[in-house]
Amino acid sequence: MNLLVDASVAVKWFFAENLNEEADRLLTPLYELYAPDFLLLEVSSVIWKKRQRNEWNPVEDAEIFAILRDSIHEWIPLSTLSERALQLAHELGHSVYDCVYLAAAESISIKLITADRDFYNRVLQSPYSPLIAWIEDSSRHS
Repeated sequence: MNLLVDASVAVKWFFAENLNEEADRLLTPLYELYAPDFLLLEVSSVIWKKRQRNEWNPVEDAEIFAILRDSIHEWIPLSTLSERALQLAHELGHSVYDCVYLAAAESISIKLITADRDFYNRVLQSPYSPLIAWIEDSSRHS
């Protein structure tokens, strides 16, 4: 099954957070995962913040990127998504950063799985609701 993941899901693969088990279930051969290459920047930002708070050892950074490279089947270039992400942000009244993921899902016609409740709720109330699924809602992953 093809799914697009956002950073709210990907960071759960590496850091102890709520919904870790649900995120880890996506790292099985049942799923072929996609993401915009922007995800790498967002995960980097989370790592940097955790390091600033002494919650992370930078020696482990390379391992995260190796796992990401192995886990994501295809990276969608941000350069192909930026304009549409901005349009979606205006339309939804939500951040461009999150709308990059929605634009990516729309561009390849697959569901976006998120653990960002605010974003999920915003998209769910829009014409783009068929493109998004909550990480715990397995019935919407198809």
